[in-house]
Amino acid sequence: MRICNLADSLGQLTHAMTDLNQRWAETQQHWSDETSRQFEETYLRPIPAQMQTLVAAVQALAATVDKAARELTDPDDAM
Repeated sequence: MRICNLADSLGQLTHAMTDLNQRWAETQQHWSDETSRQFEETYLRPIPAQMQTLVAAVQALAATVDKAARELTDPDDAM
């Protein structure tokens, strides 16, 4: 039994980031002033670094969940 599929969730998040980047590029064609630059600096530029941290954490969590699932299904591997 699969408890959760974190890889699928990361894929969805990556797709959402691609969509956000495309939409921001479209938005900049119509909104290009100091406020838009501040918005980008404050809210959008930090996202890639945050995503890297999130991906690393989710990968570590997935490894832990997989290990726990293996240990629960095969008592010989629990030691």
